[in-house]
Amino acid sequence: MNNYCGGFYRVGQNKFANKILALIEATRVKLPIRWHFHDNIWSNIKPSSVDNLNLRTLFCERAKQLRDKYSYLALYYSGGSDSWTVLDSFIRAGIMVDELIINWPVKATRGAGAVFSYKADFTDLHPSNTLSEWDNFLEKDLKDLKNRFPKLTITISDWSEPASQRLNEGALMVANPNFLIHTQQVVSANFRSESEKRASDSGLTTAYIYGTDRPSLYRNKDICYMYFDDRHTRVNVSLESFGSTVEYFYWAPDMPIITMAQARSVFNAFNNDIVPMEILTKYGNSPADNVKFHDVVRRIVRPDYDFNRFQTGFSSASLFNDRLAWCDSIPEYRDSFQYWRDIVYSQLNLIDEKYLIFTSNGLIDGIKPIQTKYHPIGVFN
Repeated sequence: MNNYCGGFYRVGQNKFANKILALIEATRVKLPIRWHFHDNIWSNIKPSSVDNLNLRTLFCERAKQLRDKYSYLALYYSGGSDSWTVLDSFIRAGIMVDELIINWPVKATRGAGAVFSYKADFTDLHPSNTLSEWDNFLEKDLKDLKNRFPKLTITISDWSEPASQRLNEGALMVANPNFLIHTQQVVSANFRSESEKRASDSGLTTAYIYGTDRPSLYRNKDICYMYFDDRHTRVNVSLESFGSTVEYFYWAPDMPIITMAQARSVFNAFNNDIVPMEILTKYGNSPADNVKFHDVVRRIVRPDYDFNRFQTGFSSASLFNDRLAWCDSIPEYRDSFQYWRDIVYSQLNLIDEKYLIFTSNGLIDGIKPIQTKYHPIGVFN
């Protein structure tokens, strides 16, 4: 279980791969829950040893490592800074993935049969306007990539059809949600590419790549720490239950210098007054402060991404997710989503409230993230 891509949870002497089951057990025995994410690996790196390493070079080396390790590679792509940088690193290295997978509700929102019509708005950055990303850049990205790389397989994982048929208690437990338990994530987590499956069935080594993730830092007095947050491992670990392999591009136990080099790059930016220290010290105080921190971090560790590119904000909600607000206007989706929420509640009601997130009107909205131990990475001047 220690090789499980998303780490593991410990309650007393018991280990769990599934967070919901771990939280139910922690509630039952009244013991704390811990998340372990390859702790020994990060603790064995000398932080200052990575300071002269170039992130672009490391990313290309990671791409080559994955290309050498697997015969077939499928990258989950959204066009955001994380997945864009992964793809760009392969291209810079002179190699390519075999498949791009895009989670998008095409059937529901595109073409004559669309059940939801919208007008793209490139000025509105609210998460509820996420559909405009398809019109602004994503569709164009995919067409351009197909023209440049004709052998590249592009697969749309359309979670909008038929969503209601894939939502059940088994889907919840297979998806193993760490934080994001809204419907889109769970349906997507139960998706396995037919192209990857054929490659695997033919005896090829295959893997799904996720752009997980950017570093999180914490300051205590003069010490800076790096840590991991299980919300970023999301639900994609369910692919492992299908016999598939999941690779996090940046949180890579077999190339841990990438993780440390990113964290040290951010630490050095704060330590050398390139970025105001206030942004770090306020991180975690409010959603607005968190946005400021992550915006700074992204610009440091994703050096070639165009941050002037249109992209809507992230939704902090889980079950009641701003990005899926449009679905509530469609009776079929609204009913199936409510059915799904009832399934989720049947499990979350078994968990102590201290582990849960609630909406402003008292409804359960999700599961609180759990952090790893803190790994010291430097001393501030």
